[in-house]
Amino acid sequence: MRGDAADVLAVIGVLNRYAWALDTRDWEGLCEVFAEDLRADYGAFTVTGVGDMVERMRESHAHVDSTQHLIGGHDVQVDGDVARSRCQVIATLRRAGRPSRIYRMGGWYADELVRTPAGWRIAVRTAHGLWQEGDRAVPRPPDVANS
Repeated sequence: MRGDAADVLAVIGVLNRYAWALDTRDWEGLCEVFAEDLRADYGAFTVTGVGDMVERMRESHAHVDSTQHLIGGHDVQVDGDVARSRCQVIATLRRAGRPSRIYRMGGWYADELVRTPAGWRIAVRTAHGLWQEGDRAVPRPPDVANS
């Protein structure tokens, strides 16, 4: 980690708030994680703008009753008003009423954050999936998942 310790901790806080916002369905809180002009590539989909991100995450989490996103292994470099970070992620999604309906994936995020008047925000995100296991139908709508 490089940069001012307070900035490094603030960046890690933003990354952790992303996970908490998803897992608590705090869509307004998700707006406080990303820059307005966000560009993100999750491999299976891309988003442009914080509004697009919130809508995409709301849709992709609509058919699961609980999720847990674990983020760690933070590697942060701060240079003035720009920060670059890498962090590892394991996401677990579970479908209600069917405990065997679990989907889990692991990988890492490469992010570029910018300092704004409201604090650090993720401006660019690239997700790198490394593995997945379980029922891939879990995050899909029930009519698609059960077919």
